[in-house]
Amino acid sequence: MRDHDGSIVFDVYTKEELQDFNRKYLNQENPKLEDIVFHEDYELFNDYFWKCDRCQSVYLWDGKDPSNPNKCRVYSMTDISKRSITLDQVKQLEEILIINLNDNTDDLYVSDLFLRNPFRPYKYYVSDDHNYVYIVNTDMDTIDRIYKYRED
Repeated sequence: MRDHDGSIVFDVYTKEELQDFNRKYLNQENPKLEDIVFHEDYELFNDYFWKCDRCQSVYLWDGKDPSNPNKCRVYSMTDISKRSITLDQVKQLEEILIINLNDNTDDLYVSDLFLRNPFRPYKYYVSDDHNYVYIVNTDMDTIDRIYKYRED
């Protein structure tokens, strides 16, 4: 799925959101992501974002506030050397799950997603104040990129 300017759109979930939804509505041992996302009776209001190909900024929309569809946070890539955080510290933060809406997730089980993104070698973590997003390359076990909330 692409946004109006051709940028790819991504869904954002937390492990807790997916587990809570499964516990409340499906109660399956290992549901497919598709069973949660496309549930016929209940809608999971997840966040979603798109990344501008030109400026590399990330525009995150809050899917939990349907009364305000224009609520948006903008994140810009920042220099890794300007943040004094270790890989171990990053891994202690809340992990978020990012799904590229162009990927074929028909047969993707939630447990697979918890272990590792099967499409790309990255895990995503967010700081407690949601001002920083850390992207870890799982193949190299390094911090690959850092995005910082931009208050305009």
